[in-house]
Amino acid sequence: MIKEFIKTTNHNGRGGHYLCECDFCGKEFIRNKYSIKKVKKHYCSKICFHIIEKGRNINDKQREALKLGRGSGEKNSMWKGGRIKHTGGYIYIYKPKHPNSGDRGYILEHRFIMEQYLGRYLLSEEVVHHINMDRSDNRLENLQLFPSKRKHLDYHLELKII
Repeated sequence: MIKEFIKTTNHNGRGGHYLCECDFCGKEFIRNKYSIKKVKKHYCSKICFHIIEKGRNINDKQREALKLGRGSGEKNSMWKGGRIKHTGGYIYIYKPKHPNSGDRGYILEHRFIMEQYLGRYLLSEEVVHHINMDRSDNRLENLQLFPSKRKHLDYHLELKII
């Protein structure tokens, strides 16, 4: 069930997200404006979808565990604090209610730190640059904001020329 529309803008002045509630377990989740399909039911995960739509049988204990949200986030036995390092060197942090988080609820830490500093969400075309080129060094004094990918690229080209 769609609960409310959350207005966020991209470079075109368009965009937004929907706050939804899973029709099976009742868990709240956020979906991109464009990924909401015109269907009658909305699910927070593939598990909930398969239980209802594919007719998988589950017992009462499993159903209760899904309703309580066990197995996700801090309640998962594999939880490592919500901070993971990607193979590219970037640090991701767990922020499932953030409008720019991915399907698994993670966002890039350096973008989140810049958002906190600016007091607003970053636009999709804005680029946060690591001054010392260390992708895991997300101190505010090591971050620089560029308004576009073009400006960021120009900066790197200028560094190679000098």
